[in-house]
Amino acid sequence: MTTHNPALNFVSSDCAALASHMNDCAIKRSRFFGLHAATDLAHSLFFPRLLTTVMIAVLVLVVTSIV
Repeated sequence: MTTHNPALNFVSSDCAALASHMNDCAIKRSRFFGLHAATDLAHSLFFPRLLTTVMIAVLVLVVTSIV
């Protein structure tokens, strides 16, 4: 008969989170770190306002084509 030990589950989930974090750090130290950081920044700035961003881009294209 096995007993359920919540402390073991906590340690297991903590190790999984640490492994995931270490994997993310290794990826971010790659030679494309600057590009990855720039795409993360662009995603965080533009994705929440995707429709507004598209409308502004269309407006800029229209205005620059008229002038």
